[in-house]
Amino acid sequence: MMMDPLASSIPFRLKLFGIPPDLQREISEVWKTIHTDTESILLEYYEFACTFDAGKILYSGNEQALSTVAVVHYDKLFSARFDADYLKSARQIGTQLQKMGFDAIWIIATRRFMLEKLSLLIGKRTRWNGTKVARTICLLEKALIFDIDMILTVYQERALDAANERSLRLQEAISQSLLDFFERVRCA
Repeated sequence: MMMDPLASSIPFRLKLFGIPPDLQREISEVWKTIHTDTESILLEYYEFACTFDAGKILYSGNEQALSTVAVVHYDKLFSARFDADYLKSARQIGTQLQKMGFDAIWIIATRRFMLEKLSLLIGKRTRWNGTKVARTICLLEKALIFDIDMILTVYQERALDAANERSLRLQEAISQSLLDFFERVRCA
């Protein structure tokens, strides 16, 4: 059985983004203290995004369904297991966003908004020293950047697949047109 290239790249990506096993445990622990606010943050993001014409087209009327899916995904991301369950979720999101025609900027903007709001939440809820708050924010940032990378990788793969399919259909149509033309010329 062929190894999944994206799955096999997870250890490399975790190392590249500075997420060793000890930090994975910390990410998971931090998430337990703030995860209950995820849905309200996402709904706030969709409200913000809908102030843009493109955001209205992408999100308006779908906010609750999108936030439900996103909450489940963030729970998988911040469990910090980076396992098959997380990968399946990242694949589904990247694939669906590409199919829906989302520009990649919206993926990045959502994560940026989440980082900002989660950072403010950590600052409000904790009496930690500045170093501890900064470290916690860095943990969230690492996980969110990892997530952006995974989802955009899938998004790009699906975009390339779609472009290749269009190219094949175009080549087939051109070939068929040429065959039809030559047949008409031969019969004339």
